[in-house]
Amino acid sequence: MPQFQDDAYHSAPARSGGNEETIELYDSGASQHMSPYRHRFLNFKSISPHPIQAADKCTFNAIGRGDLPIEVPNGKTTTRILLTNVLYAPSMGATLILISRLTRAGYAALFHGNTC
Repeated sequence: MPQFQDDAYHSAPARSGGNEETIELYDSGASQHMSPYRHRFLNFKSISPHPIQAADKCTFNAIGRGDLPIEVPNGKTTTRILLTNVLYAPSMGATLILISRLTRAGYAALFHGNTC
């Protein structure tokens, strides 16, 4: 089960098809799903550079948008979800998944101790 690092973020290595490892952060406060993993996007479209300011005040650019399939922990298994309208930001170090957007789509997250 994933372990949470603090109140807002979850970090867990996730396999995405082949042997490559990706990192996903589950966030409760950001405004948009974002990912640096261009090869995982579906329906990808380039966009004009869109500046985004991170929590540490650093700025980076999103340069694309599309849909992103992910596998979310679900007890002892996982559930495949398609995130829509995800920004592509190549300088990010991880995929940022918004818990609030998942719950608006009808999913739920249960936090207990250090797990979700």
